Amino acid sequence: MTLPPKYTTNQTFSADSDLPYLFGRYLLGQFEYARSLENDIQEDRDPEYLHQYRVSLRRCRSLIKLLKELLPPFEVSLISTHLVTLMKPTSRLRDLDVFLLSKRNYLSGTAKHKRAIETLFEGIAKERKQEQARVKAWLNTPDYTATCALLRNSLMRSVASDSLPIQYSTKLFASNKILTYQKKVLSKCTKISKKSPDAAVHKVRIECKKLRYLLEYFAPLYIDNYHKKNVARLKSLQDKLGDFNDSSTQLAHFIDLRDKSEQSKSVRKAINSLVCLTQKQHELAREAALEEIRTFRKHVANSNTTAPYL
Repeated sequence: MTLPPKYTTNQTFSADSDLPYLFGRYLLGQFEYARSLENDIQEDRDPEYLHQYRVSLRRCRSLIKLLKELLPPFEVSLISTHLVTLMKPTSRLRDLDVFLLSKRNYLSGTAKHKRAIETLFEGIAKERKQEQARVKAWLNTPDYTATCALLRNSLMRSVASDSLPIQYSTKLFASNKILTYQKKVLSKCTKISKKSPDAAVHKVRIECKKLRYLLEYFAPLYIDNYHKKNVARLKSLQDKLGDFNDSSTQLAHFIDLRDKSEQSKSVRKAINSLVCLTQKQHELAREAALEEIRTFRKHVANSNTTAPYL
C-alpha cells in the first residue's frame, strides 16, 4: 500500500523576505495538504493518512503560537480556533490506532494470556471501527465543510493583507525566535526529574515539538550542519518522549479497564498482566526519556549548538 508523502515546501528566504506573506502561504499549503488526505482517511486506507493530517494541522497551530506577529492579530485567534475544531474529533481515533499498532508487542510480552489479550484487542478494534465511522461522518458534515471554508478564508486574508512591519532582517528575526524558544525549552527540561509527574514530561514533549517545527520552518536559512544536528537531536528527544507518552496513555487505559469492567476471570488475569507489562515498559520509557533530556541539555550547552543563530 502506498503511504502519503509528507508535506514539503519549496519556500526560500532572502535577507529581506516578506515573512508575513511567506508564512501565510506556508500555512495555506499545510492546510491544503491535510485536506488532500481526507478521502484516504474516509476510506481507511492506512492509519498514516490520519497521522499526517493531524501533523500538518498541529504544525500550523504550533507555528502560529510562535510566529503570531507574522499574521494579522484578528486572524490569529480565528485560525487557531478553527484548527482546534478540525483536530479534536480525530484524537480518539489516533489513540486507538497507536494502541492497535502495539498489539504485537503486548502479545509477545504476555504469551500466557494470548487468547484473552486477543479478545481485549478485538474490543479495541471494534471501538476503532466505530470511531473511524464517526470521523468519516464528521468529515462529511456541513460543520466540517464550513469550518474548512472559514479557515481557508482566514488564511487567504492573511496572505493578501498588507505586510506587517518586521524590524529585523529575515535571518536575525528567525535566529532571535529560535534562541528565545530554545531557552524556554531548556528551562522546562531543567525542571524535569525522576519525581516529575507524567503530565510535566508530556508538556516538555509538546514544547520540544514546537521548537523542532520552528527549526524546520526556518531551515532554508541555515546551511550549517549544526542546525541539522539540532533538528536531529530534537527528533531523537521527541521519539523518546513520544514512547513515554504512549506508554502512559496505554497504562491509564488498562488500569481504567481493570478497575471498571466486569470481565471473565481469564480476561481479568490478562488485564492484570497487561497492567504489569505496561508499567514496566512505562518505567523503561521514562528512564530513556530522562536520559535523552539529559543528553539534550548537554547538546544545547555546547557553543556550536547556538553558533548558527548568533
